Amino acid sequence: MKNSNSKFILRYFYLVTFALIFILKSAFAQSISSVYGPKSYVTLGSSGNDYISLSKSFPDMTSMTVEMWIYSQKNSGEGVLLMDGDMTQANDLIFDMGPNYIEIRSDKSGSNLISGQISTQNLVGSWHHIAWVMNPSISYVYLDGTLVSSVNQTGSEVGYHSSNPTIGYWYDMGPHTYPAYSFNGNIGEIRVWNTALTQNQIQTRMNSVLTGTETNLIGYWNFNSGNANDLSSSKNNGTLIGSASIVNVIAPTITTQPQTQTVTAGSNVTLSVVATGTTSELSSSMHSWCIHLRNN
Repeated sequence: MKNSNSKFILRYFYLVTFALIFILKSAFAQSISSVYGPKSYVTLGSSGNDYISLSKSFPDMTSMTVEMWIYSQKNSGEGVLLMDGDMTQANDLIFDMGPNYIEIRSDKSGSNLISGQISTQNLVGSWHHIAWVMNPSISYVYLDGTLVSSVNQTGSEVGYHSSNPTIGYWYDMGPHTYPAYSFNGNIGEIRVWNTALTQNQIQTRMNSVLTGTETNLIGYWNFNSGNANDLSSSKNNGTLIGSASIVNVIAPTITTQPQTQTVTAGSNVTLSVVATGTTSELSSSMHSWCIHLRNN
């Protein structure tokens, strides 16, 4: 009976411990979500002339998803994140944002298919993941994996498209260029899909690096190789324009003391976690550590 009771207590301890770790992990994730960032990103200055010019137009799509990580430093006005348009034919696809809103827009042959400005929290000065999901009947906008708005409109069969879609800049083959609408800040992990991702798919993948071979992925720029090449099969490589530059963040060194610790069920243990690195390494990205419990 004593042995059985000990096993029960040990099992109970592990259940409580894992529950506590889960709760702490959830709370920790909430507290650092605003400083999460991709491993690499393109930084666009405030001149209005820094952007990425892509080499190919996007195909017509009845469903799509555009997602990316953004760190805005623009305190007023809108900044274009991704644009594929030809205003001479009144066709365009625009994904942009302001200090406290996300905007989606799509026109075709002069007919406005989508026009939605979605109010959000302050988006300046911290990393956020944003996604625009479109299916043939409705559009959804997600912020940090959470649905913030749905617009009962769709940009189905959007086109004719620009020969050079842009990241961070208004260019519509008019040629009309509006530097005042340029994005100022950092953009990373840019992905374009020709399918409408679910919320679960967005949440599952947003903190992960893709291979580029995922089904329905038609554009992927993660900048980890120090350039703006498209890692998807589309090979829609980009050219850095102006003073646009790529930043690669090196993960800090994380050490735990003591590295191993033997404890008995019901006792306490104190661990010291130290992250060593430059200011950029420590503040630009989220890094995590894990506790592994083993029953000897």
